[in-house]
Amino acid sequence: MPRKQTKKRSVKARSPVMTRSRARKAADEAISRANAKAKAKAKANAKPKTATRPRKGSIVVITSLKHGAQGKLGKVADYSTDGKRVALITFYNSQFFVSLVEDVRTRTPAEKKKRLPLLRREATLDSMEYRILN
Repeated sequence: MPRKQTKKRSVKARSPVMTRSRARKAADEAISRANAKAKAKAKANAKPKTATRPRKGSIVVITSLKHGAQGKLGKVADYSTDGKRVALITFYNSQFFVSLVEDVRTRTPAEKKKRLPLLRREATLDSMEYRILN
């Protein structure tokens, strides 16, 4: 049996107005481009990140201006529970204080060649110091 012939219809030209789905797609693409641009800008302006945080027990140089200890050496006693703060025991007077992880750095090879003073106390924290840290 032959197929039934249908009446030929002319195809209408597309309207110049965008359809809703095309408009939504264009808006999503614009948002993703703006987000990528903002992320690239933030990455370019970010501080160079150090490889890792210093190990517990390692000797670090204090770079913050707090406590008048800039440039002094300290030993990492412990980290806070959230990992943002570090407990330090300084070499020059065995003082305990808490600093941000960003405010300490590991020693350079030239600094490692210098002779260290003796640490007058153990680099362990008592219960009061743990409460201060956390």
